[in-house]
Order: sequence, then structure tokens, then C-alpha cells
Amino acid sequence: MLFRSADWYDTRLTHVDPRDNWHKTSGRIYRVVSNGAVSGGTVNGASSKPTDHIPWVPTDLMAMTDDRLIELFAHPNKWWRQTAARVLGDRLALALIEGDSSAHTDSSFRTDPSDESPDEERAKPQAEATISRLTDMALDAKDGRSLEALWALHGAGRFDFDLASRLLGHEDKHVRRWTVRLLGDHRRLNDHLGRQLVELATSEPYVQVRTQLASSAKRFDTPYALPIIRELLSRDEDASDPHQPLLLWWALEAHCGRRHDPQVGVAQPAPHTADESRAAVLATFADVSLWDLPLVRDDILPRLMQRFAMDDGDAPGLGRPGLEVCAKLLALSPSSEHSQRLMTGFLEAYQGREITDLPASLTAALEAYQQSLGQSDLALALRLGKDDAVDDALKVVRDESADTAQRLAYIEILGQIDKPQVVSPLLGLIGSSKSAAVKRAGMQALMNFDDPKIGQTIRQP
Repeated sequence: MLFRSADWYDTRLTHVDPRDNWHKTSGRIYRVVSNGAVSGGTVNGASSKPTDHIPWVPTDLMAMTDDRLIELFAHPNKWWRQTAARVLGDRLALALIEGDSSAHTDSSFRTDPSDESPDEERAKPQAEATISRLTDMALDAKDGRSLEALWALHGAGRFDFDLASRLLGHEDKHVRRWTVRLLGDHRRLNDHLGRQLVELATSEPYVQVRTQLASSAKRFDTPYALPIIRELLSRDEDASDPHQPLLLWWALEAHCGRRHDPQVGVAQPAPHTADESRAAVLATFADVSLWDLPLVRDDILPRLMQRFAMDDGDAPGLGRPGLEVCAKLLALSPSSEHSQRLMTGFLEAYQGREITDLPASLTAALEAYQQSLGQSDLALALRLGKDDAVDDALKVVRDESADTAQRLAYIEILGQIDKPQVVSPLLGLIGSSKSAAVKRAGMQALMNFDDPKIGQTIRQP
């Protein structure tokens, strides 16, 4: 191996100054040669060639036999392992194509079968024999080349439901992980594999396999994906994982409506309608025990409510079915604490705007939620545009002894709802409040109103 690197310093930005004034004498060039490479030249009069070097000989993997490529599956350098698996998979795929029995000769213009050479006649049976050997190798838990064998089989087009079913129980976690990955790439399952993946989600001890299950669940058809996600959400040990909580959310979110992730070249199963997907998600959350799982309580509930509240529908003019789902989620909520987490996400969806045009079902659900809190959720009432809530909020923001964070939050919302009666009180804050933060928030809130007196008042000394 040989590579060269250089360090170079210049005080100016590139292409800014056309003058030839950059440093020309302060850079250095390094020539790095591995012990096994041929190195020429001298250093301080001595040869720079290692005394124990082994000359590197260019190698054509395409010219190697199947057996030799399989031997490379055990090479200590992963480039050799992965390249050998890719080359062998490509070769086998070509040899197995119907009407093309040779991986090396283009027979597309032959019309007489007798023109096939003896080598070509043996290509397909030899490929089948190699496939059989690779299958045994992939299934052998004691063979350290199982993963490379799996890659070669997939490249050859011989990764199917039967092989996947057998590999999901493999002792090597990486073989299990890649089996799940490849199933996700193909985006198809059968009932038996679906049950196997649910069992794997329940019992898999390695988080890397569980994260791959979450990633692939995004691609599976909804009836197969949701049971897998349900079991993964019950793995409390993943609540502190840096990746799994969001991977699970993205997997679930993919089944909350119309799918937007077609894959070129992969046949899709019969799609479920957006309404069917939403109904399936709601049916999953009908299980009360799901709501108290840490991953669900902390990571899923707020995002789920926010996602449906922001759902603009499947097509213009057809309404917003996501808001109906919000109402149903509030109805399913087993406690006020869970409802509060849902409402956190709901208010996030309406950050910066007033809540309007709600369906009757959601309006009733929000009324019931407020009553359960004794009308204490003033922020929600403000978003809903209730005049009595505006009056209550103005009392708080005028009160210099009130909590500053709460005052700032209410001022922000008052600036986002279309209520002209808040202009004068906010202008009064700018002149009377002792808090610079409150004054600044009032100025920002007033920017959303088109009232001439705002400029006139602020301009006065």
C-alpha cells in the first residue's frame, strides 16, 4: 500500500485574492508505504525498501475460481472478504439466468445450442453446486464465513423466504441482523416470517439486531410491521439507547397514513389505504398496557399526536382525518398524565398559529380534557381562541410578580392568535414592565399585528 499526503497552510481564503502571494515553501509532502509494499529510493543515502517486504502482485478476482473466492471469505482484510462475496454473487447470478449459461461469454446472439462450449454447458450445474455449498456455509453456526456466504447468496438471487426463516435463528448476531436487513430491502414477508420476526423482537438480546428490526419495520406491510414495533416498544432497556427510540418512532410514523417510500425495482405488495393504516395504529393503542411503557410514554405519545395534528389529509378537499385520530387518541388515553403528553404534541403542532376548524369530535375531546384539569390549561384555551382565556392570560402577563417563564409563554401565544384586543395591553408592557425579557417578547409579539398605533407608540421617546 502506498499513499501520499500533504500539509499546507495559507493565511488567505481560496480564490479571494488573485495575487500570487500564498506560501510556497512551508508545505510538506509525506510518502507513506506499508511494510508489505515495494518502496524505492533512498533516505539519507540508505535504501528505503523494507528488508522483509513482500512485493504486492495485482490480482484479478474475476479470474479466480469459485473455490478460491470462497477461500477469501476468511481473509483478515474485509475488503477482500466483501469483494470476493460480491464478485462470486455477480458471477452466480449471471450463470443462473435462464438462457445464459455462462458468466463470462455473451451468448445472446447464438441461435444454435450446439454452438455452446463444454465450459458453458458446465457453468450452470457448477453454479448450482456453489449455491449449495454457500447455503450450507451460511447455515453452519460454526463457520466464520456465514455472513459472506449470505451476501454471495443474496447477490446470486438465492435469498428467499425459506433461507431467511432458517437464518433468523442463526447463532451469529450479524447473520440475524443482515437477514432482517435483506428482508426489509425486499419489503415482503409471509405469515410465518412475520411471526418469526415478532418472536425475534421479543427475545433478541443484541441491540444492533433490534435496531435493524425497527429500521426494516418501516418497510414492511402494516399488518406485519405493527406487531414487530409493538414488541420492540416493550424492550425497556432500549429507552436509553441513542438510536432506538427515534428508529421506533420513524417505523411507527411510516404506518400512520399514506406510504411515501416506494423503492425503484422492488415490487410492492398490495397497498393498504391511509384510512386502514390509521385504523391499525389506533387498534394497536387500544391496548392500555402499551401506554405505560417508557418508550411509548416518553418518545411516542407526543410525536404521535403531533404527527396526526399536522396531517393535511390524503388529498386536497377531503378534510383532515388526522384530527379525528387525535380525538380518538384522547379518548383512548388511560389517564390525565397520558393525555397531558398527547396535548404536549398537539400544542407543538400548532406552534405559531391559532387552533381553528377543528372537527366536532376533537373539540369535544379538548373540552373534556380541559374540564378534567379544572380549566387550568390556559395555553390550550388561548390556542383555541377563547376570549375569556385571552383575558386571563393578559392578567398574568401584566402581573410583575407572576412567573417570568409563564408570562413569556403567554405573550408568545398572544402574538400568534388573531385577537386585536391584545395590542394595547402588549404596548403597555413595553412601557411599564421592569423585565427586559418581557419587553422584548412584547415587541416580537406585536410584529404580527397590522395596527398603526404600534409604530406610533414605539416611536415616542
